[in-house]
Formats: sequence, structure tokens, C-alpha cells
Amino acid sequence: MAFTKINAAGIGSTETVTLDGLTVINDGSFGGNVSVGGTLTYEDVTNIDSVGLITARAGVVVGSGITLSQDGDIFATGITTVSGNIKVGTGITLSPDGDGFFTGVVTATTFKGDGSQLSNVTSTTINNNADNRLITGSGTANTLNGEANFTFDGTSFTVGASGNSWNTITRGDLTHYSGFHFNDSGSSRAYLGVSGATNHIITGSAQHDVALRSESNLLFAAGGATERLRIDSSGRLLINTTTNRDKYFNGTYTGQLQVEGTNDATRLSQFIFNNSGGGGHILVIGKSRGTTTGSYDAVADTNYLGTISFQGADGDEMVDGARIEVQVNGTPSNDNMPADMIFRTNSGSASPTERLRINSTGAVVKQQFTATNTYSANNTTQCGYQAQNLSDTTNTYAALRLTAGTTSPATAQIAAIRTGAGQNDLTFQLESSNTAFEALRMTSGGQVRIGNENNLNLWGQNQRLQVAGTNWETSGISIAKMANNANTANIILGASRGSTPGTAISNGDRLGYISFVGDDGTDMGTVGAAIVSGTDDAPSSNSIKGTLQFDTNGSERMRIASSGDFYFGAVGDPHSNDGGTSAIVKFNYGTDAANYAIETCSDSIPAIFNKTQGNGVAVEIKKDATVVGSITVSGSTCQYNTSSDYRLKENVVNLTDGITRVKQLTPRRFNWISDETNTLQDGFLAHEAQAVVPEAVQGVKDEIAGADYKGHSGISEGDPVYQEMDHSKLVPLLTAALKETITEIETLKAKVAALEG
Repeated sequence: MAFTKINAAGIGSTETVTLDGLTVINDGSFGGNVSVGGTLTYEDVTNIDSVGLITARAGVVVGSGITLSQDGDIFATGITTVSGNIKVGTGITLSPDGDGFFTGVVTATTFKGDGSQLSNVTSTTINNNADNRLITGSGTANTLNGEANFTFDGTSFTVGASGNSWNTITRGDLTHYSGFHFNDSGSSRAYLGVSGATNHIITGSAQHDVALRSESNLLFAAGGATERLRIDSSGRLLINTTTNRDKYFNGTYTGQLQVEGTNDATRLSQFIFNNSGGGGHILVIGKSRGTTTGSYDAVADTNYLGTISFQGADGDEMVDGARIEVQVNGTPSNDNMPADMIFRTNSGSASPTERLRINSTGAVVKQQFTATNTYSANNTTQCGYQAQNLSDTTNTYAALRLTAGTTSPATAQIAAIRTGAGQNDLTFQLESSNTAFEALRMTSGGQVRIGNENNLNLWGQNQRLQVAGTNWETSGISIAKMANNANTANIILGASRGSTPGTAISNGDRLGYISFVGDDGTDMGTVGAAIVSGTDDAPSSNSIKGTLQFDTNGSERMRIASSGDFYFGAVGDPHSNDGGTSAIVKFNYGTDAANYAIETCSDSIPAIFNKTQGNGVAVEIKKDATVVGSITVSGSTCQYNTSSDYRLKENVVNLTDGITRVKQLTPRRFNWISDETNTLQDGFLAHEAQAVVPEAVQGVKDEIAGADYKGHSGISEGDPVYQEMDHSKLVPLLTAALKETITEIETLKAKVAALEG
């Protein structure tokens, strides 16, 4: 230190100078050490080399990289190495081993490192970070916790699991699936999860379906990348193939389940391994007539319940070789499904033919045996079963015997009974309560006898078919059609004038005769009643003009002619008035020029509608199955009604201006042209009334029927069409006019009373 001026109490030439007070005005230099016993105060010092403690009023700058502030802050631009902790204010402590302790918020733009050395972090939950809430950690303390319970150990992925509980993936939207959704470039590809809708809210106790969904085909591979099973986009299950086949059943049907292979290992197998006494596997093939899946609408008679088809390729498609079918036989009821089992084989056609049927009662009802030649009366070629008895004794028989039951078994048999040389009867014998009886016999003469082995000789004749019994059930005949079509059962009675078809019948010939006979104490040869069909004109090609006649006690009582005329009583000219010899009532369909619905042909006997039980409706009139009017009776009165219910009407308003409209009506006096007595009557001319009350009049003034006229019966083209009038339709108008008149009278009476008062 250089001194330009020293102002001191004394200075010697020694190495050590001790001053009581020293003031250095300019630069000073010291060749040796300077010792200051008190406080050394200095300003504007650039460099300080100190081995001890330095206290400065302001910041201390150490080189160009470190600044120490008076309040304790350290600013370093390079590497800072300390032997102990570095404390930055009251919130940060940096230890020599690299640890940093922060009591406040740490904000950084970048964190580096894998975070493997983080420890002793106080448990923290990160909330409200939209979809970025997934935080992982380990341990029970000083970890970061997210809003999801999620763990991943490098191998296993666990969501929401605790102990033995299930992993859970819960949907946030009640209208969608819960699970995984796989996308490819923004397009939906597949879904894996729980199916649901708004009514399928996932809860802890609810049971739900697991959905594995694909926007197209759903594929399953095993043994590497080889596809083993596919559910295609149409819902078909394909095993060991990727292509659905559409050439089964002659190209008619495709299968929902398809299993393919190239050897006999292509099989469907079911096994049960159980030492209990239960049964084996069950394969169910069922049908319901419901229009939605899972509905149980009852099937109907003749419906097919299922088919097992055995098919082979014909070079182009798969064709039926044989089938086993089950068909409903009868009307199903609760827990009752009557059904037949049908067996079909194919002899060279597009579809198999029925060969055997086991019906709902367990009987084999159809069996076919083929022969080289077609059967005829003189054909000796035989096929099928043969039961032979070589005895030539009359009444010996050969039979096919069928037995059912183990305890007191019942027997049924079909027997050929010898009735003479070269002839036999065929009988069907049954048992009831262990008592045998003959149910049916076909005689060698071609007669069929049911319930009686002897000829009845009814009406003195030997009919080909005879039925006998002890009550209306055992002696009855029933014919029913059992097929899913519009046809019906038939009884056909026919007639020809030749021994073979081809010779025409004549006018007046009988086509058929149904007679009702009774035993008069001698025989059963007297007819009590009959239904007879005959002809009332000569036949032509494809035209037989048949009649239907009903007789009682030997006389005709009713006839339906070929024209459609319906006659009651003795048959005669229906238009004559010859009393008892004419039909009393005639119903005609329309071939007659008059087209009468009901016609009485007697001066003394009218057409009668008689209600014998109480009062009420005697005649009901309908339009399109809806009642529009009626005739009712009560005691000794008759009432004619037409529909008037308020529920059938709309746009209802009060009728006004009745007096004005009534004044427009023109009542007339006249007699009817057809009335030979020329009796005068009061009434209206229809066309005049039509101008005032059009709803009361039918038809058009001076109308002539055209070719397309579809009104009254019996009117042809060019005939006049007369107007008709319903006088009851005038009643509302007359009522309105009367009310208006009463109102005016009451008003006038009030005025008169006021004047008189």
C-alpha cells in the first residue's frame, strides 16, 4: 500500500508500525503485513483475498461467476462445490451428496432422469387433470396417487383389484359399452367389453353380458396365426373355414353353423364324464312361431320342428340324400307337443321321398317296399312282409300280430280269413279290456264292413261300405283334412250312364242319394228322409246343372235349383199363385229376371220373421259387418231403427232456419199408377223434396240405368231408375221449424201480455 501523506502521532523506521489512528488520503503501499486490531472499513475494493470471515454492507462479488448478497443469496454462474449444505433462503437446502430439500413450490420447464431415486414423498393426490390422471407408484407412504387404482409391474395390468376382487373397467356413458375399443386410422374395428344400454347400468351386483364386438367378421386364431373359427358379419359361425357355403339343400338354404375339414376328423362331439346316474348330452332342435328371437308363440298342426339332412355333392351343389324330420301332428297345448318322426330317402330326385313315419302315438304308419313291377290285380310280383298259412280249411287264417305291453299285453292283428277256395276276407282285429273284437273286414266280394262282420242289407242293398256300432260314436264316420293349405275334406257321389267314364247322364238323372233309414221291426229297408242331387237340364261339356232336393216322410220339402232358386214347400212354378202347390218362400241369387231375395208365392202366406224369445232385435241390418239399422219388437209393437248414436257423428251444429226451409217444401196429393183403386194419398215428389232435404232422397231425377249400373236388383241397361225417399229424414227439419214457431208465438204472447197489462 502506497501512502502519499501520513498523518500520525509517530512513525519509526521499524517493520512494524502501530498507529492509534490512520487516515490514508491517497494510495498507500505496505511491504509487509498489515494487522488491524479493530474494524477495517473499506469501500470500492475490487479484490479481497481473505482466509477468514468477511462481513460486507453490500454484495460481495467473487470473480465473474459468484455474487454473495447481503441477505444471504448466492448467485453462481458456474459449478458450485461445497463441503456442507447450501441453504438458499429459508426454503431450499442443497446437501453435498446431491439431495435437494424444498419447502415451497418447485416449478421447472424440464425434469430429467428416470425418477428411480425418488423416496419419502408425502402421499399426494393429483386431481382435475382432465383425461391425464394416471399416476403410478409403489409403497404405502410418500407416493403420488392418481384418481384410478392402477398397477403395472412390467407384466400384469391391474385395474381396481383388491385382494380377490375382480378387475373393473366402468363406462362413463350409459349408452355405450364398457371395455376396449380398437381403432385403425380413426375407423372402428372391434370392441371388447360389457354390453349395455340405458337400462344396463353396471353395478356391483348386476349381471351383464360380455360383448366381443366387431364391425365386420370376428376371427379366432390358434396355433400361431392360423384362423380356426370365424363369426362372420351375418352372424354365421364358421369352424375351420373362412367362407360361408350357400349350396346346401339344392342351393335353397345356408347354415348358421358350418364345420369343414378334409378328413373324417371333421366331427361334432359331445361327452359327459360323470359317475352320477344322470343322462348324457342333449341336442335340442326347436321351433317357435314367434316373430322375434326368444318368443314362445305356439306352433301349429303340420308345422315342422326340425330336420337332420344327409347331403352329398352332385358336382355343383349339395343335394339331399336322406332326411329325418319331425312334424307336429295335432294341436299343441301346455306341455303337450304331438309330433311325427319322418324318415326320407332319395331314389334319384331333387328331394327325398317319405319312406317311414312314426306317428305321435308311437305307431309306424307308413313304410314303403319297392318292387320291380307296378302292382296290378293280375301281377304276381310281391314285396314286403308275408305271413302264410298253408291250411285249406275254411275259416283258417294267416295273420300279422302286433303286441304291446309287458303286463296283460294287448294284441292287434291283421288276418286273412279263408272263406272258400281261391277267396278270403281281410280282417283287422283288436283287443279291449283283454277282449278281442273285429274292427274291420274287407270281403272277397270287395265290401268293407266296419264294426260288423255280417252284411247289414240296408234299404235292401249290399253297399260296398257298411259301418255298424252300438252308439253314435262307434257307428259314425268322420272325414277331416289335415294339411296346411286351403283345401278341404271331400265326399264325392258321382253318376255315369256307362260302365266306365265317358257316357253322359241325362236331364232328370240322379247324381247322388243320401238316405236315412230305420228298422221298422222287420228290416231296415224303409227311408225316413233323404238328400237327393239330380239334374234339371241336359248336361254339356264341363257343365252339369245339378239340383239339391230334401225329402222327409217320402215327400219333397225343399229344393235348391241349378239357377240358385231356393224353394220351400212343394215344387212348382214359383211365380204362380196356386197356393199349396207352389213354393211358399223362394230365395233367389240372381239368375231370375226378378232377382228376389225373399219372395212369397201364396196369397194367404206372407214372408214371416218371428222372434219367439222375449223382446228386442228381430232383424238386424249391417253394412260391411257394422250394424246400421234394425227392426225391434216389444210386446205387440214393432220399431224400425237406423243408426243415430252421437259417437258416430261429427261437426254437430244446431239446425236453424227451419221455417224458411219447410215453406220451400211442396206437399202433394196423388195416387200410385199401380194402385188399381186410385186411392189418393198425401206426400212429396222426390225430386222436389231433394232440393230442400237432399239427404232424404236417393237417386237422380229421370235416371236411366247404364251398362255399369250396380244399384237395385232386376234393373238392366236402359231401364228407368226410380227415386226413393225416406220421410223420416224430414222429422228433424219439421222439429226445428216447430221450435222456431213456438218461440215466435211465445214472443208474441209476451208482447200481447205487456200491451194488455
